[in-house]
Amino acid sequence: MDPQAVAVLVDGERVGCLPSHAAKHVALPAGASQSVSYQLHVLREQKLLAKAYVWLGDGEPEWTHTREYPPALTSRERINSSHVDKTEMVQEAPRGGGQRAAQFKRGMVDGVHYLELVEPIKQLKREGRLEEALVLCYKAIQAA
Repeated sequence: MDPQAVAVLVDGERVGCLPSHAAKHVALPAGASQSVSYQLHVLREQKLLAKAYVWLGDGEPEWTHTREYPPALTSRERINSSHVDKTEMVQEAPRGGGQRAAQFKRGMVDGVHYLELVEPIKQLKREGRLEEALVLCYKAIQAA
């Protein structure tokens, strides 16, 4: 453990650290905190893999957005995007008819497909509302 490292927090969660060799360039007293701009590039959706960049310079950040490094997504944008994608897939599947439509219909409980319960369960867990999360988990299990 590096005692001179600076923790990097996003939405209150530790996502990494700035090692002491880099932290020495940041004028930050021990125990203090400072908000900085960051950009997060999601590289792989499944088993989330991302690259994060923190702007430590003076003035406004000068990010370089390229095809390889697109503009950053906030955690909330990533979560919302994932949920919207699943909802659209669930709504689209029954329209096509056939076996896939039947499978999706079997995955419904109380008018909601179990895939649409994933993000609400995660959000309830983040909020410490574990009993409510557990109720949704049982519904998802029943539908699956």
